[in-house]
Amino acid sequence: MPPTKKSSSGKRGKTLADVKAGETTPQAPVTVVVGASAGGLEALEQFFRAMPADPGICFVVLVHHHPDGQPLLAGILSRYTRMDVVTAAEGMALSPNTVCVIPPTYGLILHSGRFTADERAHLCRILHPVDLFFRALGAEAGMRAIAVILSGTGSDGTEGAKAVKDAGGIIVVQDPASAKHTGMPRSAIEAGVADLVLSAAQMPEKIVEIARRSSFSSPLTTPSASLDEELRTIFAIVKAGTGNDFSSYKTNTIMRRIERRMTVNATGQLESYIAFLKDNPQEVQALAREIMIGVTSFFRDPEAFDFMAREVIPVLFAGRDPDDPVRIWHAGCSTGEEVYSMAILIQEFLSEHRLATRVQFFATDIDETAIGQARAGLYSDVTLADMDGERLKRFFTRSERVCQVSKQLREMIVFAHHNLIRDPPFSRLDLLICRNFLIYLNPDIQKRLIPLFHQVLKPGGFLFLGSAETVGLHSDLFIPVDKKWKIFTRQEGERRVDALFPFAGPVRKFANAGRSVRQSEAVEPGPVALAERLLLERYLPARVIVNEKNEVVHFSNRTEAYLAMPAGEPTRDLLRLAREELRPALRAAIHKAFTEQKQIDFRRIRVPADGGETAVNIIVAPLQAPPPAGRLALVIFEPAPLPAAIAGQSEEEGVPGDETSRESLIRQLEEQLRVNHEQLQATSEQLETSNEGFMSANEELMSVNEELQSTNEELQSTNEELETSKEELQALNEELLTVNAELQAKVEERNQATSDLENLLTSSEIATIFLDRGLNIKRFTPAIARIFDMIPADIGRPFRRLAGKIDWPTFAQDAAAVLAGRSVVEREVTAHDNGECYLKRVLPYRTAEGKIDGIVVTFIDITERKRAEEEIRLHAEEMRTRNEELTRLNRVMEGRELRMIELKKEVNDLCRENGRPPLYSLDFEKDETF
Repeated sequence: MPPTKKSSSGKRGKTLADVKAGETTPQAPVTVVVGASAGGLEALEQFFRAMPADPGICFVVLVHHHPDGQPLLAGILSRYTRMDVVTAAEGMALSPNTVCVIPPTYGLILHSGRFTADERAHLCRILHPVDLFFRALGAEAGMRAIAVILSGTGSDGTEGAKAVKDAGGIIVVQDPASAKHTGMPRSAIEAGVADLVLSAAQMPEKIVEIARRSSFSSPLTTPSASLDEELRTIFAIVKAGTGNDFSSYKTNTIMRRIERRMTVNATGQLESYIAFLKDNPQEVQALAREIMIGVTSFFRDPEAFDFMAREVIPVLFAGRDPDDPVRIWHAGCSTGEEVYSMAILIQEFLSEHRLATRVQFFATDIDETAIGQARAGLYSDVTLADMDGERLKRFFTRSERVCQVSKQLREMIVFAHHNLIRDPPFSRLDLLICRNFLIYLNPDIQKRLIPLFHQVLKPGGFLFLGSAETVGLHSDLFIPVDKKWKIFTRQEGERRVDALFPFAGPVRKFANAGRSVRQSEAVEPGPVALAERLLLERYLPARVIVNEKNEVVHFSNRTEAYLAMPAGEPTRDLLRLAREELRPALRAAIHKAFTEQKQIDFRRIRVPADGGETAVNIIVAPLQAPPPAGRLALVIFEPAPLPAAIAGQSEEEGVPGDETSRESLIRQLEEQLRVNHEQLQATSEQLETSNEGFMSANEELMSVNEELQSTNEELQSTNEELETSKEELQALNEELLTVNAELQAKVEERNQATSDLENLLTSSEIATIFLDRGLNIKRFTPAIARIFDMIPADIGRPFRRLAGKIDWPTFAQDAAAVLAGRSVVEREVTAHDNGECYLKRVLPYRTAEGKIDGIVVTFIDITERKRAEEEIRLHAEEMRTRNEELTRLNRVMEGRELRMIELKKEVNDLCRENGRPPLYSLDFEKDETF
């Protein structure tokens, strides 16, 4: 039932003095800010009618008003709730069970629990007041903030909701199906910021439940000793559903994101949430988006960017060849604000010094949605509230209700999806920017990433980290340029740290809840790992990994019994490194293993050792390596026992000629014969293959020998150039792949826009024609056929030559005026035959750069309106004539009435003279003014 309406003396007269300043509760209450626009009043009524009278929540309501309007909303909302409803004022404190309504001036935000005036409010007064207030709410209330977006047009609230979500708050959006205007709710949903989508009447129950949950009030504590296993399960579910592995993130970071999703879905324990994840693929996607939330803004930490502009950027371009591009990589770019900030600084430097140096700027992130937004370069006024006015004018163009980064900056940057932990990095960089990403990763991954950064930077290259990040134990790899803002330069030293990439193997060490883990324990191996390593080194056989060229790419320990470095130039050729007795078997086994792609075993190959003889098994098995590594094989040298007769032990175990010794000798000889046969067969196959190739190529080689000798010197010089450009070509290939994906997206976007335009022109009932600067026809809508007899073949013809049924003698003058810069020309034109009337509007046709490249002419049929106006004019004329006639008759009647009164008065006077009473009673005689 709706709440009982209070009397007018209740809440409507409440002022700032009626609100207790500084009123607090033992625990900070949840703050709910409701933003709405067109159609929001109906939704607010449903919202507050369903809200209990004592939810223990602070409410703030912000609705789009006219700036000069009257603050009437507080009085209206007081009809729907028994809570106190007040109009907010500067200095007023938030109180539980109180609804504070922001006045139409939009000049207030939240700070330290009170309403504070914000000088930036005028920037968002008309379009984005909800965004501005939501951003302040995120900074103020954090995880105890709930942002509600109700009915409204436009996109106000979406950008601000991102800030609330980044801070850990909850976003509740009205279901567009129940909203009178779907613009604001749909914008938030499409941006992926909505946690709950409900009707306005359903929201209060869920909001009260969230506010009263203990997990929302304090961090989640899980006493279960199985936290490690539960987290592993969650990571496995998310990786299977999204392809992203978040096991490298810090436990605290992951737990905060999981707590928030548990709050939204009302699951009290991790076990329940895991079950919920398994049954709801949508929640898996939501959790992944939650973890990938990026907090960024334009020129975040302005002093750091000022230092980059003053000290670093000039060094990047100093003495550089214009053909040698400056290569920059921004890893973890999120939605692109910081990327464009750096691009602005670079563009300003190039313009100031009139440089034409090329810049290759790569920006990557794991979040596909964020990359798409960054690539589009569209940002709201709230996001750009702190942007310098001159930069805003120079590098941004306004498009409807958002601003877009200029085409020059957007084409300067290549945005791409990239996982910093899994995907190959960009190389030969002059500047690497990775701000506020390492703080989310566990120490082990941080320890691996810093050497990787060192490898991909050029000598003297710069590394730009977040203010809370550092290079840690790798201080010998980087020299700090600015310690406060964590800007480093690559240091060249004797020690070389190879970063193994991709980061394979377990990189995360979990900790049971309630038990702190020292950093050293998180990065150093424990006793069990050390013992396992010792056992592997002691008992595993000697082994090497080779490629198809028989080159060793990895050595194990204890290979000295089988391999030795030959005299002369160092080599990795296994056949040159192996002992002579092993070479035939190795050559045959490796060849067969690569050819047949199966394991090949050669048993009991005899090798002299310490004046005696020993045996070894050679096992070669192909490895399933990633494509970049090529085809590899594992070669194992396994010690094998020899039969007693061969090992020189027959004196102790049997007499010469003993039957047992004879059989053992026969078996050994048969085995050796088999091995020799397999070696011979493999060698024969290799020789046959080689002979066929040599025979077919011999004549060709003879014919080109002289040519090769003459071009040998040229090839040697070319080879050096190719070697130096190899890495550049690899990097260029990566860029081309990225650009190809971007172009594909643009092609699809353009196709969609073309389809939309075709449908608009076809379905429009307004007669429209597009003319170029020469007044030739470019395009027209089907409705134009009612006025001009036009067919598709007329496209390209001069418009003035077409015969139409309207009278438009000023066509040339109107077109010239618009082409000269006039915004619009309007005239009423009439058809020759049937008298139909049209409102003709001539507007400029502008290109994407704002240049006038023709005109657009529209014809709106106003015949009915003109007829109605004529009927109204005739009716008004008739009414005026009737009014004049009535006025004349009234004057005649008034004259007659006055004459009757005079006659009655004369009769009464005669009666008085004759001593008789008056015949008529005239009250007007009492009125002296008559």
